[in-house]
Amino acid sequence: MIGNVFDLSDRLVDDLMALSPIGATFVGVDGFDHLWDDLSPEGIETRKVLLNRYREAFESLPEGQDRWERLAARVGLEYLDEWLDGIAHGDPWRDLNTVASPLQDIRQVFDQMDTTTTAGWENIATRMESLHAVIGGYQQTLEDGRRQGLLVARRQVLAGIEEAAINAGAASYFASVPERFRESVAGSAELRARIEEGSQAARDSFARFGEYLQET
Repeated sequence: MIGNVFDLSDRLVDDLMALSPIGATFVGVDGFDHLWDDLSPEGIETRKVLLNRYREAFESLPEGQDRWERLAARVGLEYLDEWLDGIAHGDPWRDLNTVASPLQDIRQVFDQMDTTTTAGWENIATRMESLHAVIGGYQQTLEDGRRQGLLVARRQVLAGIEEAAINAGAASYFASVPERFRESVAGSAELRARIEEGSQAARDSFARFGEYLQET
């Protein structure tokens, strides 16, 4: 893997996008809009292995020939250390808040998705249909953290319950998706059915997550 720092950085970004389709959608990288991150403990371990592998590669780079190569190497190491430090301190196992946590990312990623083409709506349908998997993995990690004593502040859990209820409710974004679809493209009856069923499935997934936060 060792080579030019810029090539190494490019490969790191490519591999991170493959591991984080949510992140890929947010930054505009094509090809991942139908997929989800693995937010389970196993997914976190996969990310940790990747980050450690790249950290070793960055640390093994020869001294840069100019200030830009040296700066790139330093920035790469600092980025990797920041993420690895968060994992080492248990951050993913208590990553629930009202501003920037997977609870928000899972909902807000839909705002960045293409709604002008049939292909874009197919991606939206696929993500809604499989939302239970990403939120289920996230729940597994929070539960694993709870059992380890890595607890979330009570006020954040209460806010999470409220946010999950909003996403599950009749006035949620997901409830509006079928109408948005009908107004945007002339999709097939099959895709329209997928959108309608997927919107309900997404709401149900958030409802179950809210129940977990409330009861557990």
